[in-house]
Amino acid sequence: MGCVVLFTFELRFCLLKMKSTYTQPIASERVDICDPIYQLGTWGGDFNGNRGFPSLPEATMTLEAQKCEGDNQLPLEIEKTLHNQVVGRLTQHCEYSRRYRMRKKAYLQHLEIIDRRVVQLEQELKQIKQQRGLHLIIPPSLAKPSAAGITAFEMAYRNWVEEQTRYTNGLRNALLHSNVGDEELQIHVQSCRNHYIDLFNIKAIALKADACYVMSGLWKTPVERLFFWMGGFRPSLILRIILPHLEALTEEQHHDISSLCGTYRDVEDRLTQALILHNHFLGVSILASRRGKDWQMSSAIEKLEYLYRLVDQGDHFRKIMLDKICSLLTTRQATQALVAMGEYLERLRNLSSLWAESLHSAS
Repeated sequence: MGCVVLFTFELRFCLLKMKSTYTQPIASERVDICDPIYQLGTWGGDFNGNRGFPSLPEATMTLEAQKCEGDNQLPLEIEKTLHNQVVGRLTQHCEYSRRYRMRKKAYLQHLEIIDRRVVQLEQELKQIKQQRGLHLIIPPSLAKPSAAGITAFEMAYRNWVEEQTRYTNGLRNALLHSNVGDEELQIHVQSCRNHYIDLFNIKAIALKADACYVMSGLWKTPVERLFFWMGGFRPSLILRIILPHLEALTEEQHHDISSLCGTYRDVEDRLTQALILHNHFLGVSILASRRGKDWQMSSAIEKLEYLYRLVDQGDHFRKIMLDKICSLLTTRQATQALVAMGEYLERLRNLSSLWAESLHSAS
């Protein structure tokens, strides 16, 4: 009898345990209402942690998380804005680099085409000489014409002028926006300065092809040639032009720039005197060679090569002037100086275009 009662009690306990997972109450006729197992089965669903009101620790953690999120919202927005600005600048510089590589590639391809054309013309000339029995003597200086190098230089210079206009506009826009810091201005200044150095490097290559062409300034506009000196602009003239555009100059800065301007005037006078003496001795060498019937004129050719060194010296002093501008002035003042310099050169080109249009309309 006791075993039967014990088995009945265990069976009832198992049934109550299986039904305790449901939220609906169990009929009171089968289990006593005061049974603790029945109470756990009836109310266990109401205290489920997945629904209803959260417990006290969970509510505290939620409030703290919301508070931290509110405190970090403003710095996160500022960080996101700065990140977008940096990404935009990097994207812009990548685009500029891509365009520069494309132009450089086109320049090299154009140069290769010209070289192939020169070789083809030389072969055609040799065939004509063989067919007609002509015995032409071609001077060594004309064996490889310099037209290819000069054509490539002119195309590279046109691309440089377009890029220079973009750099000047970028510097001007950076000055107009007060939120642009000195670090970003310094990047613009260094980019513009390096762009001028690129022009000096391009001219150095063209000098090896034809120093007389570079020295004459035929690759410049007519108005620019009025102010031409040793293959480019006069450093002292540029310093006098940019000085009125510099803001908040100290007495020491004003004195240093004025002294630098006087130093460059002396350098320009010495190089000009050297060019005058060079032309004089070149004329004497040509006259002496003709009297002696020395058609090789080796001495005169050596003096012509001296033009390369004169133009190279001029570009060297122009490069030093740019470095002095960046070192003597503050970042914002250097930006103002480069903007004034770029606008001056651009206005010379625009004035030349207007002059040509007026002459064309008058004729």
